[in-house]
Amino acid sequence: MSKLQAVQNNLLVFIILVVFFMLFGCSKEQRNAPEVKSTKDDSILSSRLLATIADNEKPDTSSKHETSESGEKPPEDMVIEIDKYGKGVAYIAKIGDRTCVVYNGKAGKLYDEIEAFTLILSPNGHHVAYGAKIGDRNYVVVDGVEKGPFADRGRISFSPDSKHVGYDAKIGNKWYMYVDNTKNEGALQYFDRPIFNKDSNKITYLEVTEISGVYRLVVSDLQFRNNIPLTIADTAYAVNAGKTAIAAVEKNHGKWNVISFDFMHPEKIKSGESYDDIKQLTYSGDGKSLAYIAVKDGRSYIVLDDKKELLPDGEYPWPFVILPDSKGVGIFIVHDKGPQAYLHTAFLPDRGKNKTYKEGAHLTYSGDGKHYAYVAIQNEKFTIVVDGKEGPFFERVVTPQFSPDGKFLVYRARQNNKRFVVIADLNGKIIKQLPSYERVFDTAFSEDGSSVVYGVKDGNQIMLKVDKLN
Repeated sequence: MSKLQAVQNNLLVFIILVVFFMLFGCSKEQRNAPEVKSTKDDSILSSRLLATIADNEKPDTSSKHETSESGEKPPEDMVIEIDKYGKGVAYIAKIGDRTCVVYNGKAGKLYDEIEAFTLILSPNGHHVAYGAKIGDRNYVVVDGVEKGPFADRGRISFSPDSKHVGYDAKIGNKWYMYVDNTKNEGALQYFDRPIFNKDSNKITYLEVTEISGVYRLVVSDLQFRNNIPLTIADTAYAVNAGKTAIAAVEKNHGKWNVISFDFMHPEKIKSGESYDDIKQLTYSGDGKSLAYIAVKDGRSYIVLDDKKELLPDGEYPWPFVILPDSKGVGIFIVHDKGPQAYLHTAFLPDRGKNKTYKEGAHLTYSGDGKHYAYVAIQNEKFTIVVDGKEGPFFERVVTPQFSPDGKFLVYRARQNNKRFVVIADLNGKIIKQLPSYERVFDTAFSEDGSSVVYGVKDGNQIMLKVDKLN
């Protein structure tokens, strides 16, 4: 071998060693160091297809789908539940003569019947539950696992952490409350689903233990070992949005008063003033304030925490709203003649009488309480009223929401049988009218508040839509 060839061979070996070292030549400590994972969020919201309804999956027309709060029935009977951020989607489908739930594209077991009102997704969208029936046997199905059979069963609820499921079911002539696989001692009857507290370690539920109709509001741990029952006047009770506080009405010597307590400490009860009647228990958005309508000596008052104010004459059929700072209450006053409705704000200086409409509903406030909006009906048309200013009129308008920064208003509308989302400014003027679809579901906002998020159905496709506010 010549000296030139030897030099070339040595140079080649050197280059190979350098490359090898660059790729693999770290120390033992470096090779065994933990991998540093990217902090990039791979779950950033974007418009995408969530599910495709198969051609053989038909709406279950035997199911009686509940009418929405707006009074509008969906254009078809396909019952669909969508997590607000698209983490889960479920629908009830008729296949031949039987019915199933399709969750995230996977069809479950076929049943004779699945009741629409029982279909529910967990808060994180990762679990699905529903009530099903084969012949006269009833089941609660959670993530495909059957619980039962039962003679009957009620509504289902998930805990805020999505780890527990609660429901009531009938065995023989007695009803039992279940949390996961544990049941309580039973009762004559239950009312509505159980409600979990914020920490997912307690539940509350309403039961009747005597034929005479004595209502008991029960707060219990998840194993039903420590139960605190409170006798209340009727089925009306309220739990705040944060699942930390509870209020109910009790009756003593023909008078009614409100009792309220912390979910974690039901033994520490606060009692309010006595009245001839009490209606519409309502918590503020932050859950710290409580309001209700009270009647005494034929006159109606709005009560907010420890203060009350006489209401104008009229009826008060629609839910009222406590302002974000808890300094006032927005309530619609309805006159019998017309009928006509206008917005009244209690506990605050007179802002001047608002315009009268046939109806007013879906009242909402911006986070800072400086702006308000509601749905109004005039001449059989619907509009959004923002700070007293009317937006455009549509065939139907529902659920206005202020953006987190309070600069935009978002609502769903229908015109010429087309459904779409509208983004408006604080004068009610349309900034964007988003594309129309066969169905449009509830709106939400992205975590950064820059986009509106909602589900839609378009033909056989169920999609998540994410659109910038501006």
